[in-house]
Amino acid sequence: MLVPVNLPDGSQIQTDSDNPIVLLGPNGVGKTRFAVDLAQRNNPNTDRISANRFIGLTDLPRQADSDLKSNTQGALQRQLHQYWDVHNEYTYLMSQILEEDKSRAQDYRAHHLEGREIPKELSDTRLRTITRLWERLFPNRTLKMDYTPTVTRSGSNPYPTAQMSEGERTALYLITRLVSSSASIVIVDEPEIHFHPLLARRFWNEMEAHKKDTLFVYVTHDIPFALSRSHPKIYVVRSPGTFDEIADTQIPDDAINTILGAASFSITATRLIFCEGGLDDEDHRLLKAWYDCPNTAVIPVGGCGNVKQCVDVFNSNRATKNVEAHGHIDRDDWSEAYLTSHHRIKALPINEIEGIVCYEPIFKALAAFYNLTDIDGRYQAFLTAARNSVRGFILNKHALNRAKLLLELEQQQMRNSVAPNADLAVMKLAFSSGVPAASEPERILDQEIQQLTAALNTDELLKKFPAKTYQAGFQHQMQVTTKKAFDDVCAILGTSDADLSQEASKAALKAALIAALEPHLFNRVV
Repeated sequence: MLVPVNLPDGSQIQTDSDNPIVLLGPNGVGKTRFAVDLAQRNNPNTDRISANRFIGLTDLPRQADSDLKSNTQGALQRQLHQYWDVHNEYTYLMSQILEEDKSRAQDYRAHHLEGREIPKELSDTRLRTITRLWERLFPNRTLKMDYTPTVTRSGSNPYPTAQMSEGERTALYLITRLVSSSASIVIVDEPEIHFHPLLARRFWNEMEAHKKDTLFVYVTHDIPFALSRSHPKIYVVRSPGTFDEIADTQIPDDAINTILGAASFSITATRLIFCEGGLDDEDHRLLKAWYDCPNTAVIPVGGCGNVKQCVDVFNSNRATKNVEAHGHIDRDDWSEAYLTSHHRIKALPINEIEGIVCYEPIFKALAAFYNLTDIDGRYQAFLTAARNSVRGFILNKHALNRAKLLLELEQQQMRNSVAPNADLAVMKLAFSSGVPAASEPERILDQEIQQLTAALNTDELLKKFPAKTYQAGFQHQMQVTTKKAFDDVCAILGTSDADLSQEASKAALKAALIAALEPHLFNRVV
């Protein structure tokens, strides 16, 4: 069923109730106020379930039905307008349901005794529906709803609802609210709270199936939960009044989790820098120290392919608007053509980022910082040791890796150009032409061996071979480990000029680091 939704920016969308809306964003950005605004703009066709839930249920009050309805409605209205408070609508609502069930039981008996046809609503009451849904989610448990509610597990004595687990009580509260709602839109703040992740997914799957004509709007910072919804419309909330829709139709499935996580970083940042690895890896540490800017977020996203996907998605405004994205990748064994194929992605002049301490200007700046003598001689001795460490097996290994990558890229490019054709013979010929000649792998391997051999005598050495193959030579010349040197680079690069004003040697090292890195990175500040 199509449901009209008035959005906080004044626009309206028509969306199918089968496609829930997810409002995603980190804590503190204003998602709850956004959701309250959404509820008020769509009132009276909207119910809102607050994250501040009173889920305790002890002895229920006995009141006149009119009083219970009035108390319940009052609590729900206060929840809409005083969203920061905890409201006890649950107790009144459950008492109202019990009174309704008792009244319908009397009508059922009267119909039966008089031989009249029994309407469905007299037997299929809210109380029976609540009990049935809850017991389906928690098998081997029997829920007895009365003015003193109890639960019985298989083979055990009944116990009061106060002794239920948080998940059991939360489920009962939510089922009660949802079964009692006639709204076309239900907004749920923090739908995963008090639930195990698997139970949260199963619970909301059950509720969506039960209320097929209801549009669910979930307010969450839980990306896995957001992605567990079926065909959701996902919005990243940037402030209580602004949001961006994630146009996921063009985002690869294996990247959407990363994209959504990155989108939540863009709440305050206007520039995103994507890098390989994780939060504790060298890539993130060095780049975080370099991009010393409140408007820039450095986000590790795993592999090289993820970096490229994220940069493309954000710069095409498919994830969020008005955000500029760049990326950094390791050279590894990629070809120069591959490394320079994307103008928004850069690689440092070394094979992998931890080898940055071996890059000549940084090596020499560190040597000066460590008060070493004969710095030029030390660097030449390091290069000699590095050349010797990568000859033979190491050189052959990397030549083979580079040849494999190059061959795969060439084949992929050739086959991607093949289009479907009504003439099968034409299509077969085009496809088979993407298979390289028998001599091609040997030619590529010979080419890579020649390039790596030539690199031994040039400054290309550090670009072609990983730092682990020559770190022993670095440590011998510098008298510190590459880890210690890398830690010093990150620490000093990330220290403010004001804090270094009384430390000349550190200030000099920072200036040298900036001069060495500046040509290979994007601007530190935007």
